[in-house]
Amino acid sequence: MQSSHTKPARSEWRVTVGGEQTTAVFEPAATATDGAVFVFAHGAGGQMNDRGMLQTAAALVSRGLSVVRFNFLYKEKKSGRPDPMPRLKECVTAVVARTRDEIGPKKLIIGGRSMGGRAASMLAAEAFASGG
Repeated sequence: MQSSHTKPARSEWRVTVGGEQTTAVFEPAATATDGAVFVFAHGAGGQMNDRGMLQTAAALVSRGLSVVRFNFLYKEKKSGRPDPMPRLKECVTAVVARTRDEIGPKKLIIGGRSMGGRAASMLAAEAFASGG
């Protein structure tokens, strides 16, 4: 976890999801921040480095929000067929856990584009329903 006195640096992580691994990239906020990090999942036809993901991440980073972009496992394996929703949610959960371990954000926001946003919102709804 980063010290509260130093600005975290951009970094790339290998994140374990079950018996596989995927890639995630942490981009720190460009300006003073309240410690919030947005874990940003791509859509079914995209990946973490597609134009829309990069443009959205850059806009958020420039406005003071740190961002973690990542690939779902099927994209890491260069497959065009999305994983089933339970596997997508498992991947988001693993990236969130790694973000907490690496950065220790004061606030953590999960979301994404299309399918990635759906997986993140389903996780958030499940936590809300269970009181978590």
